[in-house]
Amino acid sequence: MLLQKLGLTPDQGANPLQEITYHDPCHLRSRGIVRQPRELLRAVPGLNLVEMKNADSCCGLGGTFTVHHYGTSMGINAGKTAAIKSAGVPTVVTGCPGCMLQLSDGLHRAGSRVRVQHTLEILARNLSRR
Repeated sequence: MLLQKLGLTPDQGANPLQEITYHDPCHLRSRGIVRQPRELLRAVPGLNLVEMKNADSCCGLGGTFTVHHYGTSMGINAGKTAAIKSAGVPTVVTGCPGCMLQLSDGLHRAGSRVRVQHTLEILARNLSRR
């Protein structure tokens, strides 16, 4: 695994159990990068990855799609927000800054306290160098 080759290993310190769900960004999913982020997240001690329904569906941002088709974009986002909330976890993780903005907006509009974090934030907080 690349992180291990770089000398990064899961921090064996006391990590409290943290439940998360993962949103597949379209730009990664379209390149077949679906399994790898999950494997990285599952390798973190104390982290429980809860799969949400339709994790591989778009969040509605789509680059400038949200600018030119705002109503449709918000409708797509509402479905993603509902899926995140249904997962019943305090954090949704994704590997795309654009998705992070869109997911945060949808969750905020829905009155949800679910946090949105980048995959690298989770890994950086839970990995140490040998």
